Amino acid sequence: MSALEQIRAELIRCLQAGGINAAAAYPEKGAAYYEMPVAAVGFAGGTGETAGFADYLGERYDGEKAAWVETYGRRLEVTAAIDAFSGQEAGAAGCQAVLEAAYEILCSGTLASGLRLGEAAWDEVRWDGTIRMYRQRLTLDCRAYFIAETPVEEGQFLDFKLKGVPVV
Repeated sequence: MSALEQIRAELIRCLQAGGINAAAAYPEKGAAYYEMPVAAVGFAGGTGETAGFADYLGERYDGEKAAWVETYGRRLEVTAAIDAFSGQEAGAAGCQAVLEAAYEILCSGTLASGLRLGEAAWDEVRWDGTIRMYRQRLTLDCRAYFIAETPVEEGQFLDFKLKGVPVV
């Protein structure tokens, strides 16, 4: 899973756990009309950089595996774009309610430890005649930390994972 996919998945997981109807922006099946307000999670930009020398952060002893492990890290700064969509039934207030709740949930400390929030900004609610829904955007600056570990003697490189997300 790519770095952006990991960040989007963590934001969606957190919003859904908090009771928000959340989904990925630009779903494979295309846009749909939602009866209830929904938060669509995407991105409005970002930058990345390595951490340490060529991503290398150092070694640590893994007591469970009784082995030394090399740790590598990366940092990615992105602007998450969370678009609230609301039909005529819930109106413009539906968008505002979803984004206010989303912001409170994301700031509540339930995100993975490797995802830190920064500045947030809201656009005004607008009617989108093309999709016949109200729409409002919350942009949220995020700093994401990724790590990869490999046993010293093996030298096998693993994928970078968002810090604080359990490996499945």
